[in-house]
Parts: sequence; structure tokens; C-alpha cells
Amino acid sequence: MSHVSIRVTIDLMVCDGHALCETVAPQVFELGDDERAQVLDVEITDELLPSVEDAVRRCPCQAISLHLEEEGCSGQHTDEGEPLP
Repeated sequence: MSHVSIRVTIDLMVCDGHALCETVAPQVFELGDDERAQVLDVEITDELLPSVEDAVRRCPCQAISLHLEEEGCSGQHTDEGEPLP
């Protein structure tokens, strides 16, 4: 049996610190000391997913990405579903 989790990443080379992500999903994002967005250590649940997707859409720099990760009996897998070494 496998479980799919969602991982959120921010391209810090692209993020300009507009903080729209923090505005629409404060449970998931915050601005760091460097004025760039960072993802908090929180599981992206079905309840949080709509606000995270909204943050992805609203990001003026398109710096936020969502990644589906499948986990099964054999351990973690990459985004493409291949087992990690």
C-alpha cells in the first residue's frame, strides 16, 4: 500500500519576497531573515492544499512548486516514482 505526500519547494534564486504566499497560507509559508519565503515544517493536508495551491498561482515570480511523493512499503520514492538509492 502506498501513500502520496505533497512537498512544497521555493526557488530562492527566483523569490523576490513579495510575501503573497505568507498572506494566503500563513500555516505553510513565512518570510525568513533574508526576506525570502520559506516553507514551514508542516504536513500539507487536504485542508491546507487549497491555500497552498492558491499561493502557487499568486506568486508573481512563480517561485513555488508542488511535488507529489509516493511512499510505499519499499520506502521513499522520487517524484517520478523511482525508488531512492
